[in-house]
Amino acid sequence: MKKLIFLLIASCMLACCNKDNDPVTPVLTPEQEFRRQDSLVLVALFDATNDEVGWTNKTGWKTSKLENWYGITIKNNRVVGINIGGNQLTGSIPPEIGNLTQLEILHLLGNKLSGDIPAEIGKLTQLESLILSGNSFTGGIPVEIGNLTQLERLDLAFNQLSGDIPAEIGNLSGLTRLELSTNQLSGSIPAEIGKLSKLQALILAENMLNGSIPAEIGNLNQLSILQLASNQLTGSIPAEIGNLSQLEALYLSDNQLNGTVPDAILNNAKENLHYLHICPQQGAGFSNYRCP
Repeated sequence: MKKLIFLLIASCMLACCNKDNDPVTPVLTPEQEFRRQDSLVLVALFDATNDEVGWTNKTGWKTSKLENWYGITIKNNRVVGINIGGNQLTGSIPPEIGNLTQLEILHLLGNKLSGDIPAEIGKLTQLESLILSGNSFTGGIPVEIGNLTQLERLDLAFNQLSGDIPAEIGNLSGLTRLELSTNQLSGSIPAEIGKLSKLQALILAENMLNGSIPAEIGNLNQLSILQLASNQLTGSIPAEIGNLSQLEALYLSDNQLNGTVPDAILNNAKENLHYLHICPQQGAGFSNYRCP
């Protein structure tokens, strides 16, 4: 009997130790594992964007519980918000960001971030607000952003982004505000933007967009702000824009538009349309509207 008891005790000891006599790593619950993975992503973000100068505020980061990390919001034990704008972040966003599968808010505006916007952002399918404006991002807008069907606000303005506006943006059916101004975007405005039925503000000014203004913009019956100024747009102003009864501000100046200004727009300028800026234009201008 004593021998049996000894063997049982020895078996238990061996089960608790590995060949190096180190304790076996405890098994985590699924909730604990998700939290561990979220924390690893945040550490990767910190290490990729914290140079020798350092963040302005890094309270709690890598030194305390996640709930105490500056700019981080936790809900149901998962990271759902990152709000660290204006905080001296440098470097680039690491691809690990795509592993924050419950993230709803990603606000990194007003920092010194550079490099490409990682395609892995397209994995953040719970994201509702993505604001990366006021940095130095280069490269194109990743087409994977079209996967973010819960997105309500997309703001990539004031960067150095180039290339086309991806047609996949038309998949963002819940979008209310789209801001891509002051970049180096080229190509035409995709007609798919006309699918964004909840859009209230479309701000694409100060790029190098060319071609005509798509008539499909006239489908955006919730639109109150349309800013397309300072591009290289040609052709006439689509009559369909005159159907936008909620439109309060229309900025089309500094393009190469011509033809006639739709009567509906001129009539709206006397009612709901409080800001009408369609002059100057490069070239012939409008036959029925004299620029001040």
